[in-house]
Amino acid sequence: MKPLIRAIFIAALAVGPLNAQVYTPKNDGGAEENQEEEDTPPPTVSVCCETFSLDLTTAAALQREGLGDSALYARLVAMVGKKDARQESLTVIRTIFGNKVKSDSVAEVTHAIEFEPPELPNTVGVSIVPPKSGPDDKSPPAVPDAKKLENAPTLTDLPALQTPAMPSAWKTRDTGITLEAEATEAVGDAISLNLMIQRVAKTGDSEIGQGLSKCTVPDFEKQSLGCTLVVRPNQAALAGTFNRPPVSKADPDSANRVWFAFVTANPVKP
Repeated sequence: MKPLIRAIFIAALAVGPLNAQVYTPKNDGGAEENQEEEDTPPPTVSVCCETFSLDLTTAAALQREGLGDSALYARLVAMVGKKDARQESLTVIRTIFGNKVKSDSVAEVTHAIEFEPPELPNTVGVSIVPPKSGPDDKSPPAVPDAKKLENAPTLTDLPALQTPAMPSAWKTRDTGITLEAEATEAVGDAISLNLMIQRVAKTGDSEIGQGLSKCTVPDFEKQSLGCTLVVRPNQAALAGTFNRPPVSKADPDSANRVWFAFVTANPVKP
């Protein structure tokens, strides 16, 4: 009986290893390579936004040619070299995927937004009795001279008693260029971008109201463009036109000029 038990025990030992499960890591590089992948930072993207301006007739002719974005960008760069177009701005900003970043190149302008109404006294008292020389003056009071009232000043002749409209609340506005960019994801070898570019300029001051109610307020002009687009590395993409107002104090010829905004995005190695 004992030889039979021993044989069964030996057979069980032989079958056991055939049913055992062995864990194989998914990454053949082992724990060290996994650690390197976890320590790798997310990719950085460099976003460059450029604006160009040229006359309306030339801009319309270029648009009708049906040029691709890269060809249109190259044409504008060549026109800048020949002074047939102007490069208005160039802003570079960097971000990682999923982060929204902002670049400001601005000057702050503080201006009033609320005013207290003007004040003017209803009546003005005028004394026609000369005052006494002092508390010990026992002389009888002088008889008023009513003729002196004929030359009494009016309210308009007393500016010190007039209070014009006064600022009571203030606001600060940025003038200059602001760029906001967000690289949302990589689409194959391309990059998906959310872009917002804005340009604000103070163009002077205007007066509103009249008389004591007259107030001075600043005039601003704004250009803005927001878009979502997919760009390929090292290839300029047209974000859109970025024109001044048709009636502009900063540029009286703005109605005959077109601004183009281009964006270029490139991955940056750590």
